[in-house]
Amino acid sequence: DCLSQYLALPTASRTHHRATKLGEREAKTLVFTGRKIFALNAAGRIFMISQLTEALKYRGLPGNEASRIRQWEQYLSVSMENMRLIKEYRTPQSLRLFGRVFTLLLPPLYATSFAQIAIDTESIVFGCIIGAVTSLALTSLFEAVRQLEDPFAR
Repeated sequence: DCLSQYLALPTASRTHHRATKLGEREAKTLVFTGRKIFALNAAGRIFMISQLTEALKYRGLPGNEASRIRQWEQYLSVSMENMRLIKEYRTPQSLRLFGRVFTLLLPPLYATSFAQIAIDTESIVFGCIIGAVTSLALTSLFEAVRQLEDPFAR
């Protein structure tokens, strides 16, 4: 349906969306398309439910049942808005850059510590393993953050 289409759209806040003219045009197109899908289809359907509830009330639907329909309509609206906010939220560019640089530069900065571990344990293999695990852990953490940033991406 339309909400799934909206949530499956690619993100429009990658680096190339800000650095290149082609990327800026792509970002504008994505944002326009996304808002159009969300506003016209998803929000429009909630408005239609509201109008149908009013029509049913006019034809004799008891007030307590109409109130219950309105309550579910409100829950649906709030949930859809929360999903939209999750979809459109992006980590600031500078924070992403810091994470990327930190992931790349930290293991070489701690290389002396890994060498000291190798000397203390009298095992160069153990020192190399600690260095590799540290690098792998940082890369995995950065990748997990990247994946969590757009939970609806395929």
